[in-house]
Amino acid sequence: MRLKEYLSHEELQILDEELFCVSYHAILQGKWPYLDEGQIRKWRLLNPADRQQAAIAWADDYLADLPEWTLSTYFARYGSQYLPKARVKRIHS
Repeated sequence: MRLKEYLSHEELQILDEELFCVSYHAILQGKWPYLDEGQIRKWRLLNPADRQQAAIAWADDYLADLPEWTLSTYFARYGSQYLPKARVKRIHS
C-alpha cells in the first residue's frame, strides 16, 4: 500500500513537513545516509550559506515522491516515528 492510499492529503502534507525538517537538519549535520559520492564532494566545497540552500534542495528532492512511497519503504526508513504524528495532528485540528 502506498502512503497516498493510507493517508489523507492533509496527513501527507503534515508528514512531508515533519520529514522535511528531519531531512534538512540531518543533511546540515552531515548525518544524511542518502547522499551519493558526488553530493558529498560538492558538500565539502560549499560555504555555510550554500550548504543551507543545498540542504533545502536535497531534502525537497528526497521527499518529492513521498506519496508514492510504500508503507514498507516508509517503515524501513523511519519505523513508526513520524506517521502517528500525522494522524494525531489531523484528529486534533
